Amino acid sequence: MDLNYIDRIALAIRQRVPDEMVADDSGADDLFRLYGLLALAKGIHTTAEDVHNAWVVWMVQRGEDHQSLRPFVELRAEIQDRDRPFVAAIHATCREGLPGAGV
Repeated sequence: MDLNYIDRIALAIRQRVPDEMVADDSGADDLFRLYGLLALAKGIHTTAEDVHNAWVVWMVQRGEDHQSLRPFVELRAEIQDRDRPFVAAIHATCREGLPGAGV
């Protein structure tokens, strides 16, 4: 089965994130699709706050509660830093060209 362009972008981002930082369930695919959307919409201008907001949407859709479900600016610096590898992966994917997006 061929992947659609969003899934190709999501996979490219996911492959650039250390394995230990990726949720160990199939629901992570939806999170990386949101990161793919960020890559398309904001590209190399994607911020850690954007990544955090996408994660919040994903958590809410899953019906999960977490102490970090609050605005990015309210998080401690060490919690904010957890979003940076995802930002780096999005930026790297954008710089190398978004797979299948015609970019």
